[in-house]
Amino acid sequence: RQIITSADGGRVHVAPAISPDGRQIMFVSERDRLSLDLFMADATSGAVVRKVISTAADPHLDSLQYIQSAGSWDADGRRFVVAAVLDGASALSIVEMNGSSPRRDIRLNGIGEIYNPSWSPDGTRIVFSAMKSGVSNLFVYNVGDGTVTQLTDDEFADLHPAWSPDGKTI
Repeated sequence: RQIITSADGGRVHVAPAISPDGRQIMFVSERDRLSLDLFMADATSGAVVRKVISTAADPHLDSLQYIQSAGSWDADGRRFVVAAVLDGASALSIVEMNGSSPRRDIRLNGIGEIYNPSWSPDGTRIVFSAMKSGVSNLFVYNVGDGTVTQLTDDEFADLHPAWSPDGKTI
């Protein structure tokens, strides 16, 4: 199904992420022509179900980091994480898809632009690439206690991390 048509407006429609059950697609778009926002569409009908994050409506949310990165669904399809910039700081923004709680914004001070967050299979951690001191490295955010662990510290381009199915390795 076609999700975006010429009647929808906007020229930027990027960073699609399909839910684990294949029923929804998250994507970043300027379809409202005010800002680049995160939308959810029904994968079967192509209908846009709702605007999930509005950068224009939140004075603290500077932007979504979508150019080199898409967001990630957790294994149950209950939560979605996307890289963002909040008040000038890199952040992870977690959205509960059932709307049971407000968006959770985690500012990550000392870390530059974030790329490709990915949920662990058990939903307890998020691995991501990020710039720090001019190079990309891998980091893990622990959702339960809020700690961040840097996994790599080298001159190599550490990009696109993904968890093994058992969640033991990246």
